[in-house]
Amino acid sequence: MCGTTFSRSRGASITALSPDQTKTTRSAAEWVDLLPEIDLAERIERGGGVIHTQEALLRLISHTEEITYRGRYLNLIEHFGPQREGRLTLEEDRLTFEPGEITWEFDRIRAVQPSSRTLQINCEVVPLASIEVPNGSIRFWELILCEALRAYYEREGRGEIVEFQPWIRTRTQQVG
Repeated sequence: MCGTTFSRSRGASITALSPDQTKTTRSAAEWVDLLPEIDLAERIERGGGVIHTQEALLRLISHTEEITYRGRYLNLIEHFGPQREGRLTLEEDRLTFEPGEITWEFDRIRAVQPSSRTLQINCEVVPLASIEVPNGSIRFWELILCEALRAYYEREGRGEIVEFQPWIRTRTQQVG
């Protein structure tokens, strides 16, 4: 890491403080314009092991609570267990969290759902997971995971993914 820290400034601006104490303040849009383009498809096609890895926080579902109004079912609320610190690693056919060796094989992932701070992954063999990346972007993780899932489905002849939530669906499946 370069050692630069970022903080909110007046209005919606963001200030960068470099290791030499130089301050630069810009709007969020100006900062975004400075970012290099990332070709996710090319990054995934390169293959050869790890696509992306980062420190992360993981919570697994502990239970659900049914919400009703006047006896009518409205929804379920998920409650998650304790937070675990570890490393999230994306490969061509799986996502892994260590320590704990929790692995989401791509052919077992059933849904990917982002929120403002977390990425939820629904899987056949691993309880519903809520992942946070304190020093990264959930939006980036959503994009790169979904792109890796698309590439995997294409390689495996499973069809084009057209929806990731509430369930992963491909064009070959009936939707609706």
